[in-house]
Amino acid sequence: MSRIVEFAEAGGPDVLKFKNVDVPEAGPGQVRIRVKAIGLNRAESMWFHNEYIEPVKVPRSAWL
Repeated sequence: MSRIVEFAEAGGPDVLKFKNVDVPEAGPGQVRIRVKAIGLNRAESMWFHNEYIEPVKVPRSAWL
């Protein structure tokens, strides 16, 4: 089980929703890594604030 952060509308941090999703096992020639921490970058912050230079299609997700 992995977690994603998703938003379906513009706004502040309150529009971010955390979801648990199933991820398939790694197949031949693939690896699976464990990530302990991530951060949202400036572009992602601009997306959910609706300030990015291009329109963002929602819902939008990022893996955690």
